[in-house]
Amino acid sequence: MAFDWFKKLSIKQETRSFFIARPPECADRLVYLHPDQSIPRGAKITVRSDECALFFREGKFIGKIDVGTYLIDSANIPFLGHLIIDEFTNANHFICELFFVTTREWGQYFHNIEVGQVRDRNSRNVVNVLASLGYTVRITDPAKLVIGLGGQNAGSEEHINDILRGRAATTLRQSVATRAQHADILDIVSNIDVDAIGKELVSAARAEFLPLGLDVIRAFDLKLNLDDASEDRLIKFGELEQELALQAKGASLATQEGFAHFNAVQGQRSAMEGLGKGLSTGNSPMILSGNMGGFGGANLVPSYSNPKRNMGAGSSPLSAQASYVLIDGNGERGPFTPRQLALVLVAEGLAPQSTSIRRTDDPPTISFTADLEPLIKAEYDKRKKPDVARGTPARTTSEVSSNGQSIELLDAAMRAASVGGAVSPEAEATLVQMAQSLGIASDEREASLIILGLSARAGLRLPSSDTQE
Repeated sequence: MAFDWFKKLSIKQETRSFFIARPPECADRLVYLHPDQSIPRGAKITVRSDECALFFREGKFIGKIDVGTYLIDSANIPFLGHLIIDEFTNANHFICELFFVTTREWGQYFHNIEVGQVRDRNSRNVVNVLASLGYTVRITDPAKLVIGLGGQNAGSEEHINDILRGRAATTLRQSVATRAQHADILDIVSNIDVDAIGKELVSAARAEFLPLGLDVIRAFDLKLNLDDASEDRLIKFGELEQELALQAKGASLATQEGFAHFNAVQGQRSAMEGLGKGLSTGNSPMILSGNMGGFGGANLVPSYSNPKRNMGAGSSPLSAQASYVLIDGNGERGPFTPRQLALVLVAEGLAPQSTSIRRTDDPPTISFTADLEPLIKAEYDKRKKPDVARGTPARTTSEVSSNGQSIELLDAAMRAASVGGAVSPEAEATLVQMAQSLGIASDEREASLIILGLSARAGLRLPSSDTQE
């Protein structure tokens, strides 16, 4: 029983050895090595229309046969001869290496080729560039290819692919690096120039491989891209660059004639709850209003601060963000956000300390100077022109005609803010700030002394004088 099975197996193997061809599962390989070096005399070999068969013996190329079906015999294939007849098999077998080599145009695709690190011209960041592409080749001299490039072994095709992949990476590295000297890396990986890069790759590869029997026909579907980390860095840089560009454009527009008038017609933004609601209840800091003369028509109305309000370091009684109206000799303009109002002041050369404004949610009779609002002052300081920053006098809407008038204005404000012959701590803090804004005092200490003298003349009691006593 076992003998019959072994006999059938031997007959099957012997029959198979008489029919030699590339197996279907290897039809797409560029080079296929027949696994059996012993080929029986009289066997049939089939060579397909898109390939040829090469015979080697002991590393030496013997001959080639093209498309067709052949009977393995020296009578049909003269180059076989006695040199490849195995004398130990009674001249019934040929000992050789048989290669099937594809002659049609043959394609392969490479993924994730590491092009390498390139410095971006714009951001100066070093980024990693990757690539993927397909290519097609045609073998022009099969013997040269196997002998000089692939090698006479079963891994011949893999070796050829490794060499082609390395050549592609080298050429892409040169092409990308050259372009990165004159273009941003994001423009390069946008793949707008891949056709030209592909032609450079084909030209370089053809010059190198054609003498070895391999012609590179075309490169296709070339895609350049960045790795995730590099792409994230450039995106963040682009966002910062965009923000700086918008700020620079805004600063440039602020210095152009007519910008303030253009800005004035922009849509009103919703106002936050703040000073106006406090005024309606009498619980807000003292501000300027009324008709006092010598201060551009500004008036004074009594208003009182809420003593429970937190007046910590750096806080201001006018720090609630809202929208504002600018008051000048021609009436009111606005509404403006703090940023918009600061741009108007810069564009028209106005000084915050002598420009009257009011919040949109304040009564029309209420006004105060723009420098008392920290948000407006901060936006103005970031954008003010160099001549204003150096102290060059700016055109104002309300100018104090003399130092005496300013002191009278401060005195009137103190009397209006007093309650029961006393001034609250919040009102005193606002008066100190007002004295410095009017130019009466150069610092807080000097302003406090002036207010102390005015309070003594008016018979009013200050919290600071109570502390000193």
